Amino acid sequence: MKSTQIKLGEMTVDVVLKNIKNVIAVASEPSKATSILGALRTGAIDILATSLANVHSIMAMDRAYG
Repeated sequence: MKSTQIKLGEMTVDVVLKNIKNVIAVASEPSKATSILGALRTGAIDILATSLANVHSIMAMDRAYG
């Protein structure tokens, strides 16, 4: 079962993605690299569309903080 948390103002909502075959995330802003890595680590994302700069940042953070 895939699930993730979404912050809505002061409230955090758990979203269950179990009925979705492929979860696609799209994020391109350089400031989102840490959030993208966190989302990838949840296992909820199947496909990620992002910039090459974010890919390099994410890979560097993953190597550094494993």
